[in-house]
Amino acid sequence: MGFNLTTHTWTAAKANFEIDTLNDYLAILLYYTLVKQPELAGKPSKLEKEEKMRQESKAVSEQPERRRTLWIWVILAWMLFGAIIGIPSIWLVSYDTSYYDTIFSQLGVPVPQIGFDFKLMGTVAAVINLAAAWALFMLRAHAVKLFALGLVMTIVMQAYSLTMIPNYLDYIRATTGLVFVFIGGLIVPTIMLLYAMRLRRQGVLL
Repeated sequence: MGFNLTTHTWTAAKANFEIDTLNDYLAILLYYTLVKQPELAGKPSKLEKEEKMRQESKAVSEQPERRRTLWIWVILAWMLFGAIIGIPSIWLVSYDTSYYDTIFSQLGVPVPQIGFDFKLMGTVAAVINLAAAWALFMLRAHAVKLFALGLVMTIVMQAYSLTMIPNYLDYIRATTGLVFVFIGGLIVPTIMLLYAMRLRRQGVLL
């Protein structure tokens, strides 16, 4: 039996056609399974899910490292110390005891007559500042608002003291000094607020 070139060529062409058809069918089936069928069902396709997972993974990898810096510990310690020392001092300084009479007589100024309103404002300001430091320690974004509120309260309290409390300015000059009050009551809280705002912009505070 001789070799039939025409039959062999037709058989090969038919086989190639069948292979191409099968590949096309598989491609269509794969496309319909991965893309079209989920779209028709209103669900994300497998390709879309994989792309979303890649984007989420990339976003997580680009986020800054959220950790407590040394300055966060320093701010918390500063505010905690200020609350422990400041709040009792505010409530005890107005009592006309022999202890405070001796201290202020040595300073050369009378005991400042601090009313309930000043003591309340000072306590609230100290609590707000301590809450802001704790929120910063916990890496919470609302620490910025608390620091801003604490700064406003401190400024209001100092302005009230200078205008409404007799001998308050003499008391400040004789004890801590105006420079210390300016630095501790305005400069340091402002620096803390700006630092918290910086951490929030960097994504450290959430």
